[in-house]
Amino acid sequence: MQELLNEMLPRLLQGSQSVVHFDFHTGLGNHGDCKLLIDYPLNDLQHRWLIDWFGADSFEVSHSSGIAYDARGGFGRWCVSRGLSADYLFACAEFGTYGPVPVLAGLRAENQAHHWGKRTSSATIRAKERLKELFCPTSEAWRKRVLERSLDLVSRAHHGLVHAT
Repeated sequence: MQELLNEMLPRLLQGSQSVVHFDFHTGLGNHGDCKLLIDYPLNDLQHRWLIDWFGADSFEVSHSSGIAYDARGGFGRWCVSRGLSADYLFACAEFGTYGPVPVLAGLRAENQAHHWGKRTSSATIRAKERLKELFCPTSEAWRKRVLERSLDLVSRAHHGLVHAT
């Protein structure tokens, strides 16, 4: 995958002066809320864009005390390090589903069932279905809220880029 991205991203972004790149995720945080997680040191322009376009409370840098954590080999850090455009902002848009304890318990149960359970057993099937619910809730209200917030993020980034000075 890294080879493909290393080949394709420069071609796709060739000639771009400013880029905002979102990677959408679910699982961490309050149910339906969004945080933009940053896994690299922000420069002044990136920091200003985040505050001006999305709000001061909209993002967390990996060394903060919130839901962000420092993941080695992070996708954002890798993308920013490629120098794909003069002004490049990467953010993982993380939408909360359920609390951290149920999510971690679900991950553990599914991992255990996957590696040591029988593929067709009811316990394995339940663990996999539960994990799916933990990361993609069936709640129509949650889905609507996440979709609306995702479209709003893209709209704000587009507006910010169009009006950037």
